[in-house]
Amino acid sequence: MAINGYLVGLALYAREGGVMAGPDGRGLLTELARSIRRASPDRPATDPTGAPPDGSPRPDAQLGGLFPKSE
Repeated sequence: MAINGYLVGLALYAREGGVMAGPDGRGLLTELARSIRRASPDRPATDPTGAPPDGSPRPDAQLGGLFPKSE
C-alpha cells in the first residue's frame, strides 16, 4: 500500500497451519493497514520527479550511493 507517496509493505509470519496463517492473519493485516491509513496525516503528493513539495531533498538522496544505479 502507499501512504503519502511511500510504499509500505506489511507481512505476517505464522506457523504453518497456525491460526494466523489463515483468515485471522489476513484480518489482522487488514486492520493494521486501516489503522495506519487512519493515523497517517494527508500530505501533498510529490511531483512526477519525486521531489517533495516543500523543496527538501528527495528521501533517496540521503542514501548517497548505497544503491548505485546500473545502466
